[in-house]
Amino acid sequence: MIDSKDSIIFCFPYAGGSSVMYSNWNLFFPENIRVIGIELAGRGKRINESNYSDFDALIEDMLSKIRIDLLNKKYYLFGHSLGGKIVYELSKKIATLGLRMPEQLFIAGRGAPNIPDIKSFDFEHLSHDEFIDELKNIGGTPIEFFDHPELLELYLPVLRNDFKMGRRDASLSEIKPLDCDISIFVGKEDELSYEQIGNWNKHTNGICSIYYLNGGHFFMPNNLKFILQKIKTSINK
Repeated sequence: MIDSKDSIIFCFPYAGGSSVMYSNWNLFFPENIRVIGIELAGRGKRINESNYSDFDALIEDMLSKIRIDLLNKKYYLFGHSLGGKIVYELSKKIATLGLRMPEQLFIAGRGAPNIPDIKSFDFEHLSHDEFIDELKNIGGTPIEFFDHPELLELYLPVLRNDFKMGRRDASLSEIKPLDCDISIFVGKEDELSYEQIGNWNKHTNGICSIYYLNGGHFFMPNNLKFILQKIKTSINK
């Protein structure tokens, strides 16, 4: 049971990921800090649900999953890649609705939304073979996955739709900084530019902290202890 004295960390997965990637995080935190992995439609516990029609539908769904906890509890949002985009856009929605804002955002492997991603392209419209080749190049998917046609048939549509949801279009509208601190984690070998990362400081009225860690886009497993310690320190400050 979560009471009003608890802090909650809502965590959102990367493209193709599920809430299970956060299943062991609670072992690192004391009982008064709870980690809740949020499941997106089309995978995990929600595998029988349809994929999202657009990103607005995704955000509305995510808001419905956490809104009950926004009124009387301190909470934090964490997301990797697609999850990072969800964290940012969800926070904007929460601010627009006048709900209690998160205490802090933790975003991994995602560039600032106001800087176009010149290396981004239309993953979801690649041919079957081209899409698989790109998945292998990006990494993060066990190579054995590609040897099982039944898994490909089940999960490729989810991955294609996730890439569609995650494709970044630079915002041309006025930047409205959020009233919460932001911490950014990025792999040193990721393809994100310094401009993409550095521009996150324009999206908060608070403190923007940036941490470069060893690894590429999927740097988290080898740096998890560092990331969790930074989150814990931020919550306890």
